[in-house]
Amino acid sequence: MAQRLHRSTRTVEKWMRSGRLPYLKIGHAVMFHWASVVKHLNENYQQCQRPQPGLSRRKQRAVLSGGEEATAPADQNQQAKPSQADN
Repeated sequence: MAQRLHRSTRTVEKWMRSGRLPYLKIGHAVMFHWASVVKHLNENYQQCQRPQPGLSRRKQRAVLSGGEEATAPADQNQQAKPSQADN
C-alpha cells in the first residue's frame, strides 16, 4: 500500500491508526481493498492544484479564486524589443 500511495510504510501505519485509510485486520495480517481506499480518499480529502509555471503567486491565487485567466506571463514588465527589420 505504501508503494501505491508513494508514501513510507510508517506514514501508512499512522494513517491507519488515525482512520485516514480503511483496512481489514485478520489476525496479524493487515489487508487493504484498493477500490475502498481510493473511494475513501476521494470522498474525504481534496486534491490540491499544482502551481502553473510562469505565473506569479498573485496571479495563481486569482486563477484559483475564479478571477483572472492564466494566460499572462508572470513578468509583464518585459516590453517587446524592436526587431532589426524595423530599423
